[in-house]
Amino acid sequence: MEHMYFGPVINSEEKSEFWHGNLWGESPLFGQHEILISEVLYRSGDFVYYHDDNGQKKLGRLRSILKNHDGYYQLRIQKILEYSDLPGNLKGLSRQRRSITSEVWLQDERFLIIMTSQILEKVTILMMFQH
Repeated sequence: MEHMYFGPVINSEEKSEFWHGNLWGESPLFGQHEILISEVLYRSGDFVYYHDDNGQKKLGRLRSILKNHDGYYQLRIQKILEYSDLPGNLKGLSRQRRSITSEVWLQDERFLIIMTSQILEKVTILMMFQH
């Protein structure tokens, strides 16, 4: 056990080890699933406000905690889209009306990687499931 790795995902261009992948990073059994940032505990799955690379405040979901090759912590963030961010083929009157009550949509592709310094605060989100 002492020679096994149970740390955060290693953010690597070449994915040659199990701990380079999404399964490792998003699993509470393997990788690091919580981190303390400015005296606030963040866990994988938490919703957060963060600054994007353009300095704009965005809403996202923390998917995993990573370390880069220099040993600095990074965060994999799932984008959350507002109605104006949706592609045209997904826009419609029903979604537009629901957006008025602050409904947003999770984007299930191309997660962002940000530095811990870009995190602003944790957010409470009510998730509604439709069958």
